[in-house]
Amino acid sequence: MFPSIPRLLEAVSLPFKRSQLGLFHGKLKQYGNNVPFSKNKTRRTWLPNVQRKRVYSETFDQMVRLKITTRALRSIKKVRHSSG
Repeated sequence: MFPSIPRLLEAVSLPFKRSQLGLFHGKLKQYGNNVPFSKNKTRRTWLPNVQRKRVYSETFDQMVRLKITTRALRSIKKVRHSSG
């Protein structure tokens, strides 16, 4: 009747590990309220804009697939263009 716990964990992406803070540029899940005209507040969350991208790694000398925020991608692009 209900999906098992491992199946639920597959569906939910958990990108908020300490080791991935650099890839997410310090962005974490944010919490707040939906406030309509009637002022009935309900909790909601905002997730960072996480994308799966292939980025070139000079260390491995090949393309590496990463989960990375668009904000971090902009920073990578900015550093790449200023040094080149």
